[in-house]
Parts: sequence; structure tokens; C-alpha cells
Amino acid sequence: MSNTTNTPPQQSKRRLSQLVVAATVVCLAIASSVAHGAESTSQTPQNPSPQPQDSDTVDVSVVSYAAEYSVTQQEAKRRLDRIQPIQGILAEIRAHEPVRLAGWGIDHTRTFTGWVWLTGDTAPSSAAANIAAAHSDIEIRTGAVHSRAALLEAQQSLFEDLRGIGPVGRVTNGPGTISEIERITTYTDINIRGNALEIGIDPALARTTPASPLDPADTAVIGPVGVTDEALQTKIAQVTDQLKDHIKVKYIIKDGRGMSTDASFSGGQRMGGCTAGFAATRGSRRRGTKKHGIITAGHCGDDGPNDTSSLTMHGVSLPHVYGWASPTVDAQFHEIPSGSNHILKDDYLCHYPRPINYCDVTGTEVTSRMIDDFACHAGMSSGISCSTIISTNFKPTGDDTACISSSNQPVDCENVFVKVDGGNLLRACKGDSGGPWYRNGLAYGIHKGHNERKDNCYTTPKFAYFSPIGIVTDFLGVRIITTGDVTIQ
Repeated sequence: MSNTTNTPPQQSKRRLSQLVVAATVVCLAIASSVAHGAESTSQTPQNPSPQPQDSDTVDVSVVSYAAEYSVTQQEAKRRLDRIQPIQGILAEIRAHEPVRLAGWGIDHTRTFTGWVWLTGDTAPSSAAANIAAAHSDIEIRTGAVHSRAALLEAQQSLFEDLRGIGPVGRVTNGPGTISEIERITTYTDINIRGNALEIGIDPALARTTPASPLDPADTAVIGPVGVTDEALQTKIAQVTDQLKDHIKVKYIIKDGRGMSTDASFSGGQRMGGCTAGFAATRGSRRRGTKKHGIITAGHCGDDGPNDTSSLTMHGVSLPHVYGWASPTVDAQFHEIPSGSNHILKDDYLCHYPRPINYCDVTGTEVTSRMIDDFACHAGMSSGISCSTIISTNFKPTGDDTACISSSNQPVDCENVFVKVDGGNLLRACKGDSGGPWYRNGLAYGIHKGHNERKDNCYTTPKFAYFSPIGIVTDFLGVRIITTGDVTIQ
């Protein structure tokens, strides 16, 4: 059923159906080690949550979804099974409205509804409206101000446009300048539901000393070790006002404190202190170049594109084949040596407790179908946890999250990473980098980082982010193994 309205998606007054759900609070046992057999970690999570009943037969994503959205497990399974068909329908509608497209997604609270949002107040094309009308859980909404294309353009050109403006832009380093705003920006993103450019800031990154001895002393900004919420809100208001005449689209300044990648290079941890992702192959058997191995995060290496370091897993040294933390993807591929007779499994950690804790990879998910999907990740330190994907245009910035060019120079990351809402149950910690993001047998990506780092692995982050699997495989030139176990001969 097609539904046109001039209000934002989260406030749409016209709903196609109302689902009556019995709220059931489900305690999710997310605590699980990625270790298998003799594998261990120096960051074993403490105080695990109680496990749900019959946890050996319940999909962790079902249990997690039911707890996150206060629905029964039966309703959670129905919704999760419906997500991929809805994503396909939304893709069909988007194909008919490329110019007016502002965003799309799935509402998980109150009703369970897929929607496409268009700019302007005119009705959608008849082709798009007919597709929506054939499905009771699909809506077309109107009234957005900015197209998604316009927001993406503003995101990509943000600081290039701002650096040349004056008189504010001509001041080099002082507080309240564009230079300072760029310095304290930790990420940018497209907020689809808000129809706005999102800019995350951390005032602690402000310059602590003048940039040059020639600069006056009052250009220095004391960057606090820890920025209070009150100080953050003051800075958000200041930056919002400073940018109001310089950004053509709607923008939102957000809390960007605590951004960092999640690698840990402590001795004794597996895959170089990170987490193994998915099994993959590279090259051609016919040409005699085929290699079998494991994907993990590129920043787990130590020399960018020049890295040749092997990583150790299960006591076996895995030679580096290709990959680093590039501007578009943070991934590397390591080979399992031929002639070793080791078994390479097309599995990922997906359940608890043992022995039913590994699932087969059956395929990969495309990025354009991930918005408002529900995905899980497995990390060596944090175990298994799940939440809702909220963006596919996340752009980490700043020294701690800088990407590396092919010439081994720090460069801006691109706006192609996938962001996951922290929700109530998601966890991410040091050592999780490179771990798999997945659901229902499909590989979604490999873990890169999160914000609001805490010493306690059970503290929920504001969000996490990962490299989408399609870009990972293209960058590394690999194929995810989906055909069963492989003996490396």
C-alpha cells in the first residue's frame, strides 16, 4: 500500500498496519568467547548475562532482536525473516525514483514497516506507487528537503569547501575557526531519518599549544583529557552556529568522543591481537595461484600497504598476502600455508554455548540492502552481540582512525563504512577488529571500530562500524568460502 506524507519517517502519521505485540523482556546471553578449542584471550569478559532458555536452539539474532524491540521471539523471527524481502522491494522502488530519493529504511518500533522517502510533496511515480501498494508493510513517504545525492555531495566536499571561505576560514588555528572544527571532527555521516549531514566532534582534540611560535598565545585551546557532557553541549552549540552560513544542507553536530579502532597488539592474542573474520580464497586454481586464508582488519598490521608481517592463529604463522587500512576498506588477507593439511572452515561464531556455536557462511549481503537491517558481530574480547544498522555512509576521521593511501600516507577515509547503533546490548572492545558481522548465514562485513571506549567490555558503545563485505572482497580480490570445509594440501 502506497502512503505519501510530508513528515519525516520517524514521525509519519499514516501507518499501513499496527502490530499488536506482547512485550517480553528477554535476557540475552551475549557473553561468548570467539576462542574455539585451545584458543584464548587476555581480555576474557566478566560477569556474563544470564542465558535464555533453550539457547542451544535459538538464533542469537532472534533473542537479541526480541530483547531490543520488546517483542516475542516468534515475532522477532517473523520480522528478521521478512527483512531481506523488504530490502528487495525497497530497491525496486528506489530504481523508479532516483532523482527524488532522500532515503529508505525499516521501522522496527511500533509498526514493522519498510519505507522510501522522497523529496517534495508531489506523489510518487505510478510505477513506484504500484509496487508499494502490493505490500501491506511498505510505504512511500514524501516531504524530504534534501536528496540523498545532495547530502553525499555535501559530506564529501565538507572541508574542501570550508577551507577557502573567509573571514572565518582565513584564520588558521584559533578557537572557533574552521581549522579547529576540522581538527575536532571525528566522523561524518548521512543521517537518513533526519535528512541531514551528521558531524561528530570531540573537543578534547582541540590544539593544546599554538601551531607556531608566531601565533598569539590566545590561539591555543586547552584540550581536556576528558570532556564533560556540559562542555560538549556548549561546543556543539558553538560549532552549529559557526557553520550555519557555510553548509548548504541541513546538518547536525553530534557527540563524537572516544572514536578509535579496536585493535589490540598484546602478546598471546590470536590473529595479531585482532579477531579472525571470514574464510576466503584468492587467485585461480587453473593458473596455479589459488590461496586459501583468513580475512581480518587491515589496521592489525603495522606498515600500511608495505606490510608483509605474518599473523599467528592456532600457533600457525599465516603469511600476509594483501591489504591494509585503505581509504575505502580496512582489511587484509592472510594465507594458510599449502601442504599443511590444516582444515579451513567456512564458519563464523554465531551461537552459545558450545558445541552449537559455529554457523556456515552461505553468501554475502550487499551494502544497499543493509539500512535498518539487524546484524550481529563476534569479537575475541566482547563475544557475540547484535544491533540495528543505521548508516552505510559513515566516514571516520582524525588521527586515531586515519586511513592510509597506497603511497603509505595518512589520508581521509571515504564515506563508505557501515555504522551500527549501540542499542542496549551491543558491545565492542579492544581485540574485536577484523571479526565477522553477519546474520542468517550472510556475511555483512568485518569489524573496524566503535566510539566511547570503556575498560569494561560490557559497557554499550554509542555505535560500532565495519567495512562492508562487498568492498572487502573487491579490495582484496578474494571470494568468501561458502562451499564447506577445505583441507589445505
